[in-house]
Amino acid sequence: MKLRLYMLALVVLVGCDTASDPPTPSRLEPISSDYQSLIVETLRQTSLTARVVSELGAGVEGVAVSFQVTSGDAEMLQETVMTDLDGHAVALLRAGSDVGEITVRATTSVLPGADVTFLLTARVPSDILVKLRAEIGSLELDRERGLLYATLTHVNELVVISAEDGTVVRRISLPNPAGRVHLNATGERLYVGVRDGTVRVFDAETLVQLHSVSVQSWTGDERTYDVVEVAQDRIAVTANPRSEGSSYVGLVDFSTTPVTGVRLAPLEMIRFNPKLQLSPDRTRFYVSDYLTAMFVFTLGDTPAFSRKIRHPGLWIRDYSLSTDGSRLHYWGGQVLDSKTLEVVGMIDEGIPAVDPASDLVYVAGSSGVSSYRGLEKQGRTEISLPTPQDHQVWVERGAAYVLACPLRSCTTIFSVSIK
Repeated sequence: MKLRLYMLALVVLVGCDTASDPPTPSRLEPISSDYQSLIVETLRQTSLTARVVSELGAGVEGVAVSFQVTSGDAEMLQETVMTDLDGHAVALLRAGSDVGEITVRATTSVLPGADVTFLLTARVPSDILVKLRAEIGSLELDRERGLLYATLTHVNELVVISAEDGTVVRRISLPNPAGRVHLNATGERLYVGVRDGTVRVFDAETLVQLHSVSVQSWTGDERTYDVVEVAQDRIAVTANPRSEGSSYVGLVDFSTTPVTGVRLAPLEMIRFNPKLQLSPDRTRFYVSDYLTAMFVFTLGDTPAFSRKIRHPGLWIRDYSLSTDGSRLHYWGGQVLDSKTLEVVGMIDEGIPAVDPASDLVYVAGSSGVSSYRGLEKQGRTEISLPTPQDHQVWVERGAAYVLACPLRSCTTIFSVSIK
């Protein structure tokens, strides 16, 4: 028994002597950064932390760790930092003026060949243009007058906003909440689909109501959703019964009294956020059901349903037609030939918007806006928004208006400068 106790004591003593030796550096580990994104042209800094540890995982103090920007526009405020008691080396980084990815490499001379890489993103700051008191149903940009027109889904108003400073210029009372708002090609008339079975027509200059057009007879539902002017005093219109039924596409002529119209494609019923897009030559228009189907209608002496294509496993959600009318851009990133409706390519996923002045397609995703000419990416602007969701974008002369949707309630419009 005495022999066993003596041997145990010896082992303990030897162990204590080994523990008193300083740990030997074995590896370099990345720990974290304060922010995964930086704001360009600001003084805000982010810290990068690397750790030197022993073979047993203990932090090693007093080791010099070097930090170097290997790509992107950024500056290290400390290039070499000594590890603290826990083996942490903390260095500060500040973004420059260019947006895009930034990579930083950390190394230490005591561990040749060991390095860690930090990946960050430099973003453009976004300013709140306006925050409205209710959810925004749709937004239309009036380039000539510098105005934004917003419909509110649960409030009986059309809100007119200055695109320059976000001032609410005017609130127009409606009898019911509205669907979408549409400014015609000449910029003279503003159309609003109202959920009382009507379309309200306003003079865009004076905002005086010119007409209240009853369209329910041709859509089959009072919840008027989208409207587009296809000719003078002639509109295509949809309704939005969502999961509670089905509706039709109506073509309505209000140049005569009584109003006349036709229900297009009585066997092809649309029911969920049916968005309209008119071709530039005004020979056809498109309607999506938000989910998987796209419908094409022809105009002319005898307007008619042309074709329907369903995309299994593809969620259209939102789409835009290119300025020349040759391409359809889906939210999922698919680019289709507008006549054959066949997929011809892919771009970034996100809500697409076409800038008529340049024919660039801007795609707004959760973290930024990409621009495309055809299928070729022209650039990307990283933006800093409070919610990691998809955002709608409107573009005018390099300025983007981004509709943010926190918690599925779209109430805030941000102004973003696209580089």
